[in-house]
Amino acid sequence: MGKKFRSGVLISIIMVILGLSAVGWFVWYTGKMFVGLVSSETAVTSENPSETNSEILNLPEIKLWTCQIGVYKDKENAEALLQNLHNKGWQAVIISKEPYQVAVGAFGSDEEALFYYQGLLENGIDSWVREVTYPALHYKVSGSETETVLEILELANSLCAGLGQDNDQTDVAEKIQDVKDSDYPEDFRHLQDNLSALNASLDGQGNFQYKYNQQLLQVFAEYKWVTYKYFEQNP
Repeated sequence: MGKKFRSGVLISIIMVILGLSAVGWFVWYTGKMFVGLVSSETAVTSENPSETNSEILNLPEIKLWTCQIGVYKDKENAEALLQNLHNKGWQAVIISKEPYQVAVGAFGSDEEALFYYQGLLENGIDSWVREVTYPALHYKVSGSETETVLEILELANSLCAGLGQDNDQTDVAEKIQDVKDSDYPEDFRHLQDNLSALNASLDGQGNFQYKYNQQLLQVFAEYKWVTYKYFEQNP
């Protein structure tokens, strides 16, 4: 009887010791995992300091005049008109959606747009002159590509908002060339392509101003879409 009692006590003591050991190991292992996680997060942050860089983006309001050619509820009809105009040599573009508004040319005044309107009319294309505005943007931009994003948006904005001003063609071409040679996020590639085409219009023969004004509206339209998508700003 005494032996059985002592054996039971001994077994109980052993179980308690094993239990305490297990708890101690669990606490030590959990603490080790936590320290490891904290250390790894700290390392990631220090290895990518550029991700925390941020700058303030200030883009003025854009006001321009254009020759609007059509307004459609359905995208298919708007695209059919675009294709028809492109076949005739006019670089029209959809400048707004729902409804889809098709226009051609960007101008600094209604007088310039009216002169262009006459040219369209002589080619059998009816249109009407209207003012188009896009609000100023004020955002904090963060990320590793902050500088390049600011560069392309500021250039597109300055070209559209600066319509009617005497801009030096050489200076404009140099700024566009800098953008053309840079690498941008995927969302900004179309804007980069439109700016490159705008640069090419400066080197064109004949009435380059007509080509420039047409291509500039392409830049304006893409500027609207990319800022709407990138900053969730209503167009």
